[in-house]
Amino acid sequence: MSIIINFLVLFFALLVLYQLNLAFFRIGLVEGLENNSKPSFQEYNTNDPNNALILAQQNAGNIEFLKSQIDFVLEFRDRINKMDTRVNDLTTQVEELVLSQKSLASEKLPEEPPVITGAVEEEEEEVYI
Repeated sequence: MSIIINFLVLFFALLVLYQLNLAFFRIGLVEGLENNSKPSFQEYNTNDPNNALILAQQNAGNIEFLKSQIDFVLEFRDRINKMDTRVNDLTTQVEELVLSQKSLASEKLPEEPPVITGAVEEEEEEVYI
């Protein structure tokens, strides 16, 4: 019995340590669409002709930023194409379902409409004896 209790104490202690580890040593993830560690577009300073190397480094950083943005958009393009295919398939299935319901309904209906009597009160004729 004491082995089980010792095991449970150790297990819960490890769980607490794991939670503390997650709280203090975050990886740097930010919820939402933006992460602060990603590169951002930097404006160019073209007033100084002596900063060609700085402009080249800025250009490389801006190219990396634009590539990450294009990759992000391309990821959505694939999702949209898959969703478009699924919507087209669903549209086809719904159209086929409507046609099958229509044909089933037309098979069940009689050729001529049924005669319904007693729905309208007829005037009683006077009988003379």
